[in-house]
Amino acid sequence: MIKFLVGENQIQNSFLKQSKNKNLKVKIGVMSCLCALGNTLQSELDQHFKLILPVIQATVMDAQNFDPLLDSLRILRTLFKYSPPGPAYNFLKETNAIQEILLSALSHEYSRVVGTGLSVTGSFVNTLLKADGSFNTQYKNIIPQLYDAVLSKLNKVDMD
Repeated sequence: MIKFLVGENQIQNSFLKQSKNKNLKVKIGVMSCLCALGNTLQSELDQHFKLILPVIQATVMDAQNFDPLLDSLRILRTLFKYSPPGPAYNFLKETNAIQEILLSALSHEYSRVVGTGLSVTGSFVNTLLKADGSFNTQYKNIIPQLYDAVLSKLNKVDMD
């Protein structure tokens, strides 16, 4: 039943259309629905990643309210958490965009966003592993930047 609902173009198009709405309450509602959908679909959300990535990017860059931003990060965390290392996921084609989102979250001034960003970053790094547990050399340029960003946050003493 879930695959039927997600495969329905009308529902996808409706989410995408409403995500461009300027009304903050609508944006919050859309991201909350996408977050709930992500929790339901878990790793199957990967097949729709190309559609939701622009929505997540726009939400991360928009600083009107933290709720949609936190929901965006939760969507990513759910996707990464339920994607075991090894397979070639669709989201791995967008590692640079994901890295930009994560670095933005890790450098945010709001500690709740940073905390969620740290959790998402850990889940993302796990997806970059090969099935045997070693890092895929294809992503060797991403790991040091994320490591430095995480380490700089963890070294701060006044973090909430």
